[in-house]
Formats: sequence, structure tokens, C-alpha cells
Amino acid sequence: MQDQDRQTGQQEEPSGSAGSRSLVVPAGIVDGLRRAVFAAIGEAAEAINESAFAKDRAVHSEWFTGPTNDLVEMYVLLEAIGWAAMVPPVDVRVDMWAHGRVLARTLGGALDFAEADAEEAARVPAEQSGPARSVEHGAAIEHVEALRDFIAVAQLRFDVVERGSAR
Repeated sequence: MQDQDRQTGQQEEPSGSAGSRSLVVPAGIVDGLRRAVFAAIGEAAEAINESAFAKDRAVHSEWFTGPTNDLVEMYVLLEAIGWAAMVPPVDVRVDMWAHGRVLARTLGGALDFAEADAEEAARVPAEQSGPARSVEHGAAIEHVEALRDFIAVAQLRFDVVERGSAR
């Protein structure tokens, strides 16, 4: 059902939630967010791997706790935004109560990727210069700005949800 909701761009509010608990991630940001989530899964797996082969692993089970929790959070966020890109891309509604912390962390990674993509677009060889190169670079810069704006909105929404849960 959730995949059908993503495909049509329609999603119900999470049960028990007021509209202020959810946030719509614009279609143009979802793929970059997904890319950052996959990178974070790799980082968590790498941390687990390092702990698995550490000398004192048997007496330090806590070394596994953080990265394992990160993996679970990433998997749950991927269930919410979709594991694969939608064609055409669609907006996705995310429950900030359930996914706010991991969303905040991974949006930072998405911004890092977007900035790297913009830098790469600026370095396209001179033989590929012209209108196409200019359009690609401009689109990459616009994406970075849109992502920065969205991160600010997401942080505000997350802060509101956090304040509400502290009561």
C-alpha cells in the first residue's frame, strides 16, 4: 500500500499524528536523500565490521550497539521513502516523530553529495562547454540551494516535534 501511495504521490497521515508531525520531502530531494541513506548504511556496516574484528570484541558488545541501531533506523527510513527511485519522482511524506533524527543526519549527507555534484559539474572539461554545461551546472547549484532550504524547514519541524514530545 505504501508503494502505491508513493507512486500516486498520495499518502495518509501516520496514525495518531497531527499534520505537524509529518513533513513532505519534495520529489527532487528524495533520490539524494536515498543516496545518503545508502552511504550511511555503508558507514554503519563498516563500523560493525571493525568491531567484529577487534581484539576485545567479546567484552565490548556496546561497540556494536550504535552502528546496529543506525542500520535499523536507516532501513526504517528507506521503508518510508522507498528503496528504489520512483519514475517519475514523487514527493514523500515522512513522520518526523519516527524519522526526524535519522532524516536530519542523512539530509546532511545528501547536501554533501549535492555539493560534490555541483563542484563536479563546474569542472566539466572545456570541450564540453557551452549551453549544456551551463544548464547542468546551474541545475546542480539550484539543487544545492533547494536542499539547503529544505534542511532549514526540516530542522524547524524537527525542533517543533521534539519540543512537543518533551512535554
